[in-house]
Amino acid sequence: MLRGIGSIALFLAVGPLCAAPGDLDPTFGSTGIVVTSLASGSDEILAAALQRDGKLVCAGYANLSPAQFAVARFNLDGSPDATFSGDGKVFTAVTGGHSYGQAVAIQPDGKIVVAGYGHTGANYDFAIARYNADGILDPSFGVGGIVVIPVGTGNDQCFGMALQPDGRIVLSGTSGLVRCMPDGSLDN
Repeated sequence: MLRGIGSIALFLAVGPLCAAPGDLDPTFGSTGIVVTSLASGSDEILAAALQRDGKLVCAGYANLSPAQFAVARFNLDGSPDATFSGDGKVFTAVTGGHSYGQAVAIQPDGKIVVAGYGHTGANYDFAIARYNADGILDPSFGVGGIVVIPVGTGNDQCFGMALQPDGRIVLSGTSGLVRCMPDGSLDN
């Protein structure tokens, strides 16, 4: 888990110029380290995924008012990818209350799926947001790119996600497992 107060730090320990396996990659940021500000407050990046083109997609949350899913994409050299939402980062309020991104995956078509949970008034429920490669929510997924799933009657917190080869999305968390169809609907 990468944590920061007002900024995040990323470390990359791979690359052709490494002196030895496990050394920081000097071609990534400043000597293998990238520190970037997401939003004001305490931000956390909790998951990362590599795209086929080598760009790094990170997900977590930004402590805005309320907390929101945060997604950031970085180029191979660690610089923010300006082709992703204009500045390399996007924030999404998936519910009316606080929402926390916990997992990220890249679909074969390049779409980015972020899973976590959000407060819906009385409880936390599983939540998923899907973004097009440019960082814009995918309107063909759920309602405006967002799916909120009440699993039980109490707090349902999603902490993990896997994409199946057939496009289905499997979520895991405090209330058990949920599987969704590629469009975000529940797989009954």
